[in-house]
Amino acid sequence: MITFLDTNNKAEFDETASVFSKGLMMEVPPGPAPKEVIYANLMKYKTMIHKNADEKINGLLTFEENEVAVSLFFLCALEQRKGIGRKLIMELAKYCTDSKRKIIYSNVSSIDEGAKEFYNRTGFVKTEDITSWNGLVLHTLIADPSEVLKRQKEGDFDR
Repeated sequence: MITFLDTNNKAEFDETASVFSKGLMMEVPPGPAPKEVIYANLMKYKTMIHKNADEKINGLLTFEENEVAVSLFFLCALEQRKGIGRKLIMELAKYCTDSKRKIIYSNVSSIDEGAKEFYNRTGFVKTEDITSWNGLVLHTLIADPSEVLKRQKEGDFDR
């Protein structure tokens, strides 16, 4: 089940922060952050959460938006290759098409092969490379939400 984070629900907020922290450590390279930074990000960005059958949060996606685009800030799934990330991307694409947003932006580490492959399968394309404050090269990616949804219908996510 995917819902938006209720920032007024302390238990859900704290569980989401824990998942966010674990997700940062799964990145390539790992990106640890203090609890205060994670809390600030959860308050700043809209957050979709994925819950398993036991109602435990096992994935999340954070983003911000303007009138025409969504900028995906962070995506994590505590269990890889279980469809959690795909479901979150699909829900974001639906949100974009419903709210008339035409583009999804994101960044991915140039050395994170798994993430690059995932974004490619879901319809994102690289537009440029940028160097972050710590010297890490990031690929800037874009996707058309309607193309993301079309790929899902055609089964392209499973390739």
